[in-house]
Amino acid sequence: MIYFKLLKRIIIHKFWVAYYCFQVGLYWQGIIHDLSKFSRTEFLRSIKYWDDEISSLANEKRVNGYSETFLHHRGRNPHHYEYWIHSLDEGGVPAEMPRKYAIELACDYLAACRTYGGNPRSEINWWAKYSPKMKMHEKTKSYIHNIFQGFNKGKTLKAAIDFADLLGYS
Repeated sequence: MIYFKLLKRIIIHKFWVAYYCFQVGLYWQGIIHDLSKFSRTEFLRSIKYWDDEISSLANEKRVNGYSETFLHHRGRNPHHYEYWIHSLDEGGVPAEMPRKYAIELACDYLAACRTYGGNPRSEINWWAKYSPKMKMHEKTKSYIHNIFQGFNKGKTLKAAIDFADLLGYS
């Protein structure tokens, strides 16, 4: 039973990521997004740490203090800002994310919000609460903030990204 619940959650999340990615022309990224979730490592561990209320990754972290599943996931998916942290022996230095991955990350956050029953127009509130703790390059963080700000003000996602581009991102 958990197998089907997990499969449903992954497919719903992938649907919403594709929905947002397709709006902004990131078709291939919308299709291949999070394919590692179907890998043996991630899928079986997600079943082991299944929780109806929170993600398996969050539950695994709650139980063990870290998520081995997420370590596997982030190392294979460049839309995660953690993928772009280097020089770990020096405390970790975040690199600026390429624009297409920063946009996919924004789509991922909006999709997660939809998947767990939230209002994506209010994602800026989640972002304001959690982004200060994120070890993300400041230009990337500002860019994603500007996307969410525009989206929160009623712009289409494409228009919100155009707005964020006007404010500057390499």
